[in-house]
Amino acid sequence: MFKVRELEQFKSVWDRRITPKRREELHEVLSLITEKCSYHSVDACQACQHEKSVRCIMKPFVTFTDHKLHPHHGQEFGDISFTIKMLAMDDAVFVGIAKSYEKKPIKPTDKKAYEMLQQFVYKCKDTTVNVLGIVVAGELEQGFVAVL
Repeated sequence: MFKVRELEQFKSVWDRRITPKRREELHEVLSLITEKCSYHSVDACQACQHEKSVRCIMKPFVTFTDHKLHPHHGQEFGDISFTIKMLAMDDAVFVGIAKSYEKKPIKPTDKKAYEMLQQFVYKCKDTTVNVLGIVVAGELEQGFVAVL
């Protein structure tokens, strides 16, 4: 298990320094980011990738990965995928499971945790996936991290 700050691909994002004032402003924005936007069709998702706005938690990945966003359609078991350098591979397939902002840390008994765990287990069976990521605009309780 790795933290974002330990992955070379995310170093440019993790190393960014922001002022306390800007951090406060961004916290407001963070609370507005959702798991999916109201325009979650394939066409709308593709168009959104070229806009300056941020409508969903997956959008920031557009700027620093060779991303593929997976708009919600009821069957997806991963919200974003891209290649990453890790595990002695230059092109390990990363699949991210995204959830919306939560004020409190997500506990193993929460509905959101159950949904993430269901997606996580399903993707563990997928032999085309090398790395699974949990993408949340918030915190995971240590107990839930242990379950994963």
